[in-house]
Amino acid sequence: MNNTEIVERIVKVIVSPETVVGLLDGAMSVPVDFGYLALGIFDTSNRRKMEDERIRMMRAIKSGLLNYHQVIRTTKIIIDAFTAHIPQETQDKIFRGAGSASAGRMLTTSLISSRIVNSIISAGGAAMLTRGAGVATSFTLMAGGMIERSIYKSIGLERMHSAVYYKLRNAGNLDFIYFLVQPYVDPFIEALAVRKNQGDAEFNRLLQNIEEKMK
Repeated sequence: MNNTEIVERIVKVIVSPETVVGLLDGAMSVPVDFGYLALGIFDTSNRRKMEDERIRMMRAIKSGLLNYHQVIRTTKIIIDAFTAHIPQETQDKIFRGAGSASAGRMLTTSLISSRIVNSIISAGGAAMLTRGAGVATSFTLMAGGMIERSIYKSIGLERMHSAVYYKLRNAGNLDFIYFLVQPYVDPFIEALAVRKNQGDAEFNRLLQNIEEKMK
């Protein structure tokens, strides 16, 4: 994803998250799940790590991982990691499209996170993102290749941006939820990668372009 695409996707998520490709083409795709299931079977080089991650996931699911509010937390942690590097005045200009530019960063990111999760539900994730799914239901929904997909996406996030990965993991194994919200949060993570790999000057140019798009 180049910097222009990052800007366009961040604006789209802020203004109209319902237009972002979500579960129907992503996390709830059965053919893709079968692909990850096959990968998990034949990936012998990572077999021990995958076994450890499955155990960690099962414990997290038993503790209520697949919960509406946990998905909101996951999304908010990632967006907050992005806004942490943005001056308040610039945040107000960028987030004006969310309808709460004067409400402060915490309320703004909470609002955007809630809208993203509601978009996921509308896109077909209502069965998974209930406000109180039971353990049996959660295990059924996460059966087979979806578990593998969740784990591999978590591993990919650790490689792409370890700081975000550990923020999520340390908040209660929320790195396993990343695959559900990936289409919405990836541009924010990519923006953080720009800051890390290209420096503050390029990151600030990216913010200026977002601000211009939000006018």
